[in-house]
Amino acid sequence: LWGEVSRLLDQATVVRSDEGKIELEGKQFLLVKTWRNLIEEIRNALEKDHAKSLLSDLHQIDGLCEVIDSDAFLPITSEALSPEIARRVYSYYHLIDNVIEVLKKDGDVTIGNLKATGQSWGYTRYASAGGKWGIGLEVNLDFWGKYADTPIWLSFNGAVVSGNWTKNEVMANAVKGVGRPFFVKGDKSPSFPLYPLVDAVEDEVVNRMVMDIRDILQKMG
Repeated sequence: LWGEVSRLLDQATVVRSDEGKIELEGKQFLLVKTWRNLIEEIRNALEKDHAKSLLSDLHQIDGLCEVIDSDAFLPITSEALSPEIARRVYSYYHLIDNVIEVLKKDGDVTIGNLKATGQSWGYTRYASAGGKWGIGLEVNLDFWGKYADTPIWLSFNGAVVSGNWTKNEVMANAVKGVGRPFFVKGDKSPSFPLYPLVDAVEDEVVNRMVMDIRDILQKMG
């Protein structure tokens, strides 16, 4: 937004320009502040005045801003169009393919007729873990953008009951017993963020992620 405001201004009238502030001729100033900045300043003032009813209204406005921010279109930059970004994201798909292959080879999971699936938010490899849990190893761009600094997630899509995947209290309690932070998708599937090794070769990244998944499965029981 700031770059667009600066571009639209008649540069002949600009005396000085800094990030978030432009001085124009005639000692006029143009300031740009985020909703988050403004809300924080208002919140501090209301807390000092102990204005609880107004604070409640402010919380609703803050929540609305969160929704707008999460759905907002991000301006496209030249850096965002770099082929390197496409290769990087595509490599995450190959990474989870390789992790699933190691888990399958070592008997940690079975695939059966389950197929790799693409979604609007990423890519998932489904598997059955120990005949007890239905899992999905995912590249989840939505969760990456909202919840944690990683594109790789392990979701639990159900406990295996009579051959079917069922979201039940047994699974919910088992997930809580893992002792790691997790997030819940719209279909109520709990998902754990998995953090790949950085600055490591592929084999090391795959092996560490396999160990991480085994640790979660062991704690699930």
